[in-house]
Amino acid sequence: MFHRLIILSTTRLIEAGWLISLIIVPVFFNQYSNRVFEADKIYLLRSITLLMLLSYFIRALATPKDPALLARRAGLVGAFGLIYLISSFLSIAPYYAFWGYYLREEGLYTLASYLIIFYLVMADLRKSEQIERLITIVILAGLAVSIYGIFQHFNVDVVGWASGVKERVTTTLGGPIFAGAYLMMVIPLALYRLIHAVRQNDIPNSIIYTVVTIALTMCLLFTQSRGPFIGLIVGLSFFTILYAVTQKIRWLLGSTIAVAILTVVFFILLNIPKSPLASIKSHFGRLGDVVETQSGSGKVRLLIWQGAVDILKDKPLRLFFGYGLESLFPLYHRHTPSEFARFEGPVVIPDHSHNDTFDVLITGGIFGLLAYLAIIAMAVYYGFRYAGIIRPANTFILYSIAGLLAGIFLPILISGELTFLGIGIPFGLITSWGIYLVTTSKNQLSTANAKWGLLSIALCSAVLAHFAELQFGIGVTSTRLLFWVFTALITVLACRPVPTAQTDKPITKTAEPADRSVSSLSLYALLGGLIISLFIFELLKKKHILTGQVPTPFYYILAGIWLFVGVVVILRYRFQSFAHYFNYYLLYLGISGFCGLVFYLLHTNILTGQTSLPSLLNLVYIWVALLLAVLAGLIPAEKPLNLKPRVLPVITLLLSIPVYLIFIYQTNLKEAYADMFCREGDNFEKANRYDEALSSYQRAVTISPQTDYYYAALARTYKAKGDYQNAVKTLAETRTVNPLNPFHISNLGKFHTEWANTIKDNPVQRNERFDTALKYYQELARVTPLNPQVYRDTADVYIQKGDYQNAIVQYLYALKLDSQLGEIYYQLGNAYRQTNQMAEMIEAYEKAFQLNIKPARNQLSKLGEEYFNAEQYQESIRINYALLRMEPKNYQHHHNLSMKNSTRWMKPSNTVVRPWNWRRRTRRQR
Repeated sequence: MFHRLIILSTTRLIEAGWLISLIIVPVFFNQYSNRVFEADKIYLLRSITLLMLLSYFIRALATPKDPALLARRAGLVGAFGLIYLISSFLSIAPYYAFWGYYLREEGLYTLASYLIIFYLVMADLRKSEQIERLITIVILAGLAVSIYGIFQHFNVDVVGWASGVKERVTTTLGGPIFAGAYLMMVIPLALYRLIHAVRQNDIPNSIIYTVVTIALTMCLLFTQSRGPFIGLIVGLSFFTILYAVTQKIRWLLGSTIAVAILTVVFFILLNIPKSPLASIKSHFGRLGDVVETQSGSGKVRLLIWQGAVDILKDKPLRLFFGYGLESLFPLYHRHTPSEFARFEGPVVIPDHSHNDTFDVLITGGIFGLLAYLAIIAMAVYYGFRYAGIIRPANTFILYSIAGLLAGIFLPILISGELTFLGIGIPFGLITSWGIYLVTTSKNQLSTANAKWGLLSIALCSAVLAHFAELQFGIGVTSTRLLFWVFTALITVLACRPVPTAQTDKPITKTAEPADRSVSSLSLYALLGGLIISLFIFELLKKKHILTGQVPTPFYYILAGIWLFVGVVVILRYRFQSFAHYFNYYLLYLGISGFCGLVFYLLHTNILTGQTSLPSLLNLVYIWVALLLAVLAGLIPAEKPLNLKPRVLPVITLLLSIPVYLIFIYQTNLKEAYADMFCREGDNFEKANRYDEALSSYQRAVTISPQTDYYYAALARTYKAKGDYQNAVKTLAETRTVNPLNPFHISNLGKFHTEWANTIKDNPVQRNERFDTALKYYQELARVTPLNPQVYRDTADVYIQKGDYQNAIVQYLYALKLDSQLGEIYYQLGNAYRQTNQMAEMIEAYEKAFQLNIKPARNQLSKLGEEYFNAEQYQESIRINYALLRMEPKNYQHHHNLSMKNSTRWMKPSNTVVRPWNWRRRTRRQR
């Protein structure tokens, strides 16, 4: 009996795991953490995934080989994982390739979590009820994210975000582009539910899913993100074309193609300077700068792509398996174009290509890219096939190969370079698939009554939208999780008979069985309670509890999510009377509200006591574990087979639980603790409470000794306190932890320079510090040879040493890398002045002024006056000619120049001539 219970529980835990992950990953963030968003989402996801894998393993020990794993169809995914396993072993930083780097935690460990969820969804997704639950949870999570984003847009929020979320909402995803990319993938599923409700003449669901779709779209538009907008256009275009083709609606197909073409033309005209649409460009915000490549984010992306091409060209042998995951940050230090610093700042280095094709090509090589593109092509083909497209697979493959080749060669032929290869390949494939659809209008089955065919269209559209958007952005946990879940779901549907108007075999039930409706409602209510609990954790602070002044927006946000999500859940059921809907709605509100209330009491109890940062996060993990267990009990599952009791699964379960807990603590929970102590230290540091900041940073280092970021923060605090010896010592340890991060070398140079400036009474030691700083900058120049800031910093040290000639050499080299850096021209002019190179000084100041460095003109004016008063008229006249070239319409320069030319031929008198104020002239001059 106990043996059977274990098998049944593990099966339920697997489904509960992916359901709860689909809510936690998009909704959860941790204000107490230094990184706030991605890392904490990943830690929770990895912990849940490991539990799902453990459950599957224990079940496999007691049951025969599960035929539902569909290994043949999932072979591409296995090959993709194997390629990245090889690339991780061959990586330039194997540790980070396996476990993830501090910035994003996207190592093999995280990739394996996505692939595990993919396989488990394929293995256990057998019933239509399971598919319905999964889709419902995705929509509910997206709805909660959207509601919070809409509140943000109207300035109804509790959190004081650093960025202006009113103009570009970030909601719970950490960035406008991430929020837009996530919502873009949920919208097709909301459309699927809306169209199905209209088909069924279900007026309540038609209304509610219209509202849901509008809410998702509004929040996406409020992000003002161009990449997700492009992805949404691609996704909706395929959605409509697929629907029109499979339903044989000719007018819809033709109008969709026409609208798509007109939309592309409209935005091209909108983005062309001096076009007929220039007058309305301001009304479209950032969407009017989609193709901007001379400034802003468009120019930045172009420079990053140029760096990606340089990385690929650098070592041809790396083209096969790439450099390994999490290798982009150290690689871009060496290959980022010199102009990048001018647009993004001297200390900003990209950690992604803002193009998924380049990212995969660099990290996984050609083999990794081919496997990745094959997975997407597989999902698209299966989606087309299940929607009703019946042309042979060979035809689809030929179209895909043609699109791939066109995407490779056309950008090269047009631009003459490889910079646009990352866009050419994906959009070549997308275009070929669009042509494939249009040319198959006579080769399809009707799916007029096929609900799952419509779902296949929605899933396929979401995958294509994600594929298009990633070419301008960065994949995050929320979007990558949806991609792998949707791909698994498409693959599961592909193993079913293709739906037709006469037969729709996968659809056996459209709603939960009547005898399980209460337990099913309780399941959704608990997940709704989880959403409320997460927002309580995210929005409620200790100061709110201690002062008794909880901000009013806190209640608005929670009430909006609580009530609206409940309406969507209740309308999933088919009742005969309004009273049934009302009673079940009250039941939903009661269960979810009680769940949120219990968490509120527990959370506030921790906040009002001796608050421990780990205890705050521990509550979240324990709460998720409890809800996971309860959800597993509410999920209906098939009875296990009549097997003989086995001792092995029971022993494995008992032994694996402590191992599992230790492993997630060491690899997930502990890292989250360390980051929370880092955030605490950062707050103390900003308040100039350096001793407390040092204590917090040291705790972070003790918990996570392999994270170089914490050492760097510790060193920074030592420096702020004036303890340069410990600061430099800590930075040396930081380099040992991560020798591939050039910022540590840069900081050593800066620390030694500042240390030297504190030594005023010992010139020998002062020069020794300067010389040490120069050694680090010379090393940094070898590591990041294309960064002008390195040579500027080197020159600044020479200036402080009084070595102006070497400073000039360094400034000139920095300008050779990027001739548009006005500040460096200004510093160069100062150095020329110290060496009495007047012509070069004037030229440098002129160029600085041309690049909007206004102090250059002031410096020349001051210097011209000094020369004049020193009776060096020739030099003064040369400077005034330069000022006149800078500002030819400035009357003062004309007047001063005429006075200097006239005074040049006059003998000096006892009267002090001050020509710079033309209203004050001597009597003789009048």
